[in-house]
Amino acid sequence: MEVVVLRRGAGRVIPRPMTLGSVTIKIADETSAIFETRRAAGDTGGSGPQSHPGFDETFYVVAGEWEFVVGDRRVVAEPGTVVHLPRGIFHGFRSTGRLDGTILGIAVPGGIEDLFEEAAQAADDDEDGRRHGI
Repeated sequence: MEVVVLRRGAGRVIPRPMTLGSVTIKIADETSAIFETRRAAGDTGGSGPQSHPGFDETFYVVAGEWEFVVGDRRVVAEPGTVVHLPRGIFHGFRSTGRLDGTILGIAVPGGIEDLFEEAAQAADDDEDGRRHGI
């Protein structure tokens, strides 16, 4: 296994069409994917209800304010908050839009990066992106 060091701004940026945000893939291989999601103030976007039966996700709130919904539980998360979502659990999250927001996500095992790229491409192909919740 190789040591990886990425400085601020490094990684593969995937624009989020129809939003003021992006996802940056920091590290991605079979064992894990580490990604950063950014939303500008005023952008209340995020993911709709979803489930990933093949991997766990953990989020660390770096900046801003994010709302996580897990089942009927709603959690507002500020910087320093960690939210762990075991595989298969239905969840969603969004920026509240009050501030510029950044969350760091870790998916184990890897593969979620393909979903981000496919969703961005689908939004480009779909006139308004709503069909894919983007």
